[in-house]
Amino acid sequence: MTTFNYVIVGAGPAGLAASYGLHMHHENKYLLIDSGDNLLSRVQANDRTHTGGVGGAGLSTDGHLMFYPACYRLWMLDQECLRISYNQLRKIFQDMVNIPAFPFEQSPINAENQNQKGQSAFHLILEQRTALFASILDIIKPNQLSLGTKLYQIDSIADNTYILH
Repeated sequence: MTTFNYVIVGAGPAGLAASYGLHMHHENKYLLIDSGDNLLSRVQANDRTHTGGVGGAGLSTDGHLMFYPACYRLWMLDQECLRISYNQLRKIFQDMVNIPAFPFEQSPINAENQNQKGQSAFHLILEQRTALFASILDIIKPNQLSLGTKLYQIDSIADNTYILH
């Protein structure tokens, strides 16, 4: 039996981000599972592959990604954790788009009152989204990824120990 410290269900943007976060914290005992296909098998014209598989529905979206000052409720989170996360995203996207630096004096109220329509989003075309997801997928080892896997049941046996079926 293989033991993992973390199991991530879904290889969409959130699942890939969680995998990336664990990697950045040098945590390698995790498993990312998804019922869909790998990135290269996804076909934008095939409705069946739109929601499942590496990239999830995020692969086939309009490609708009939001950042400061949009999503003002995000700014209610711990500022130090938010700064670290924000700067990691800037690093990931540095070759694709220019995201403004983390604001030093930001509060949720100020962000809410600002015009959130201006420079608060950027667009990645399908090829850029595919490249982004592929770059994150590259850090995942084969024994950390299980595609075409359906999770039917999770049993708790004791002391935060679970068996996946």
